[in-house]
Amino acid sequence: MDLSTPAAILAFLQGQGYLIMFLLMLLEGPVIAYVAGFAASLGLFSIFIVLLFAIAGNIVPDAAYFFIGRFAGAAFSDRHVRKAIGKRRMDRLRRFLCRNPGKALTMIKLVPPLTIPGLILSGASGLSFFRFFLYSFMISIPYSAFFVFLGYYSGVAFGVVVTYVRWLPLLIALAVALIAGAWFLVRTIFRRLSERFGWI
Repeated sequence: MDLSTPAAILAFLQGQGYLIMFLLMLLEGPVIAYVAGFAASLGLFSIFIVLLFAIAGNIVPDAAYFFIGRFAGAAFSDRHVRKAIGKRRMDRLRRFLCRNPGKALTMIKLVPPLTIPGLILSGASGLSFFRFFLYSFMISIPYSAFFVFLGYYSGVAFGVVVTYVRWLPLLIALAVALIAGAWFLVRTIFRRLSERFGWI
C-alpha cells in the first residue's frame, strides 16, 4: 500500500475511511462525528453518509448494552449496575425507566456515569426492545446531527478563514481539541447538575 503522496492518502481515506470512521464512532461517537463532519466539509466524505453512520454508531452500542441487560439476567445486571452507580441510584433509575422511559433514556445518554449501567438496566427492567429502539433512534437523530453539523460548519468556517491565514493545520488541531474539551465539559456539567438536584 503506497501512502507516500497526498493523492494516495486521499484515495485511501476515500476508499477505507467510512469503515474506519464507523468503527471509531462505536467507541466515542460525538468526537468522531465532529471530526467526520469537519472532513465532509473538505470533501473527504458525504455529509449524509456521515450523519447516517453517526446515528447508527449511537444506536448499535445502545442496543448491545440493552441486550446484555436483557439476556444476562436480573441478578447479573443488578450486581454490576449497583457496583457502578450505587443501590439508591439504581432503584431510582429503575422506577424512572418504568414511569417515563423516554425521559429516562435521554438522561442516561447525557449523564456520563449513567450511560452504560443505565442501558444495561433498561434491558433488565422489562422495557420492550421496540420501545427502546424507538426512543434510542429518536434521541440519536438530534444528538448525532448536532455534532456532525457542528463539525461540518466549523470546516466551512475554516475554509473561509484559511484564505487569510497560513496556519490551517494548527487551527484544525485546535478546533478538534476545543470541541473534545467542550463535549467532556458538557457531560461533566450534566453529571454535577444531576447529582446536585437529584435528577437521578
